[in-house]
Amino acid sequence: MKFFKNLFNSLFNSSKKARIIKETVKGDYENISELMAAAKQGNADAQNRLGNCYAVGEDVEESHDKAAEWWLKAAKQGVASAQCNVASYLCAAANHAKSAEEKNRVLKEAAEFYKASAEQGNMYAQFYLGGCYHDGAGIRQSHEKAIEWYRKSAEQGYEPAQFKLGMCHYLGHGTKQSYEKAAEWFKKAAEKGNVDAQEGIGICYYNGRGVKQSYAEAAKWYRKAAEAGHAGAQKKIGDCYDLGRGVQKSDAEAFKWWLKAAGQGDVDAQVLVGRYYDMGKGTTKSATKAFEWMLKAAEQGDAEAQYNTGVFYITGKGTTKSLQKAIEWWEAAAEQGDAEAQFCLGDVLLRNMDKGNRQMEGYEWLQVAAEQGHDGAREMLEEVNKLLRKGSANRKS
Repeated sequence: MKFFKNLFNSLFNSSKKARIIKETVKGDYENISELMAAAKQGNADAQNRLGNCYAVGEDVEESHDKAAEWWLKAAKQGVASAQCNVASYLCAAANHAKSAEEKNRVLKEAAEFYKASAEQGNMYAQFYLGGCYHDGAGIRQSHEKAIEWYRKSAEQGYEPAQFKLGMCHYLGHGTKQSYEKAAEWFKKAAEKGNVDAQEGIGICYYNGRGVKQSYAEAAKWYRKAAEAGHAGAQKKIGDCYDLGRGVQKSDAEAFKWWLKAAGQGDVDAQVLVGRYYDMGKGTTKSATKAFEWMLKAAEQGDAEAQYNTGVFYITGKGTTKSLQKAIEWWEAAAEQGDAEAQFCLGDVLLRNMDKGNRQMEGYEWLQVAAEQGHDGAREMLEEVNKLLRKGSANRKS
């Protein structure tokens, strides 16, 4: 179960995992045979340790199902870390449930195990229980309860919980909004290397929320997270270079960081990369690459990118010319309220350029664009209405 493996890895980073393995095969147990024997005799500590061995493939063949089996035995005897691990296994299993009813049942059971572990002080379980309350996963949603458990975990020094607690204060979820408290918790987690928190404290410094405004400090924290591979921070440090805020202005550096973020699927960065390739700004000009990146963003649903993709298709710039595909992308953008796309769509349909006899639909899109303040649409409507009035007058005469 790949999802479970990722979740397990998030619970235990490499250094903690190494410690768990070391503790598993030492102490009272000289080898895996003695550990298995003790586990089979009902020793809760041995059962939990054996579960850890199966989870990471230490002296046994890796098996998450067997790990969960032994953790469950230990969990029923009250071992907090085992309870937390069983809950994590169940959360992974819930993603493969065959029905919503089954998924809710499994999540409810997971929340119960998290709660049992959290009440014993397990900081990982406290964090995940907070998440259950925040999202209403397997338990009645309560932002107040979520922040309560995030705080317990955060106060034990767990960085993800410190970040989540900061977000609750930043957004006012379960507590009164406080940028000052948000920045305080972001800073704690950021200093320990949490990349989400590094981006968070960077945002605080950039906007002067909860801390004294400083583009230089913002750029410093963005860079730390960006260098660790955080897509959002890569986009933001690129913005800093683009605007010369906190760093020396550099189109090449802006493009470099946006490209990294775009490669990770950041839609705003994909639009910017496409735009810079189109202009040859910060990189070698390439209509083909401009189109490719704009299309990626369009396929993610970005309205601006959908409009631009339509422009690429109707002009044949960077791709094969196609009126039909231009119309399709303009329709997608127009439905999202993009006034330029509404105008272009209205224009081609009113002129019946696609031979689809959708002139009335084109007229309606021009009206929608005009209502949003698009001057071109308003001017075209005025000309069309003049022609319609003139035609009507001629028929009457």
